[in-house]
Amino acid sequence: MYSRILALKKTHNIKILLAVGGWNFGSADFSHMVKNEQLRKDFVQQATLFIRHHQFDGLDLDWEYPANRQGSRPQDKQLFTSLIEELKAAFEPYNLLLTAAVAAEKSTIETAYEIDKIAKYIDFINLMTYDFHA
Repeated sequence: MYSRILALKKTHNIKILLAVGGWNFGSADFSHMVKNEQLRKDFVQQATLFIRHHQFDGLDLDWEYPANRQGSRPQDKQLFTSLIEELKAAFEPYNLLLTAAVAAEKSTIETAYEIDKIAKYIDFINLMTYDFHA
């Protein structure tokens, strides 16, 4: 499967990103990682190496949701920004993309993300509206 995806990338000029996190991953592990500067540095380094080794074009970070779910802490809002900034600094020399899947609900956006700050570092924001229904 992986080799077929890489073949599509080459023949159709598409970008393939590695996605980490998601609803089932939770918030506690991200929260634990970002609060420790060395763990954050290790994550950034290992993510960069993995992405380059496996020929991905970047990373989609899907932390649901900083400072909002069980296992998360209020300061995770700012630490998420730090993580984004550090990932971008590591990715820039290799022209790797950095995207983030973020909540669509206004109240969660306000408490989870420093949008004006992270917007300086990420290439795309994926607004998760798929849970909305009438």
